[in-house]
Amino acid sequence: KDNETVEIQVGDSTRGGYFAEDLNGVKGFLPNSQVLTEENLTGKTIPVKIIESDRAKKRVIFSQKATEYITDTETLKKLLPKGTKVKATVVNPASYGIFVTMKGENDKLVEGFVHISEVSYERVENLSSMFKKGDIIEISVLDVDAENRRVNASLKALLGDTFKTASEKFKKEDKVKGKVTKVSTRGVAVELEGS
Repeated sequence: KDNETVEIQVGDSTRGGYFAEDLNGVKGFLPNSQVLTEENLTGKTIPVKIIESDRAKKRVIFSQKATEYITDTETLKKLLPKGTKVKATVVNPASYGIFVTMKGENDKLVEGFVHISEVSYERVENLSSMFKKGDIIEISVLDVDAENRRVNASLKALLGDTFKTASEKFKKEDKVKGKVTKVSTRGVAVELEGS
């Protein structure tokens, strides 16, 4: 049954995860994205949940993460609707975004992701210099990523729209001073004084 906790014997590993079999002989796959640790699990017996099963395709997907995290997309949508502000703990700042966890219900966690484009209105290049594992940040929920079974979120949504503020402050044809921050073949980036 889907979402039932079972023990599995982890078998061979592939680039995408592990082949595994439960104690009743049901064979399935444990994707890397559904593993809690980075250690090699080959040969180990671990508790998992069945998050997907399709008899017609003879396919079973196991998740170790689902034993500690809420992974049901409908539950995530009800628990954290779009626009919800929530505190999150930074788990891993990557080059393309920040992986976070939030408290869910019944002592379970919710996995979240803040894409680099949702961190700030300004250009961000090195997230690991801005965020460290264990940092507590406030985020706004954007949507639920059904494929990855996590919440997509934004930091900049809580900052207010800097473009709206700038358009109210500076009018067309105004002469203002600024500092050139970047020159490229496509143009020049200028930081306006007082913005």
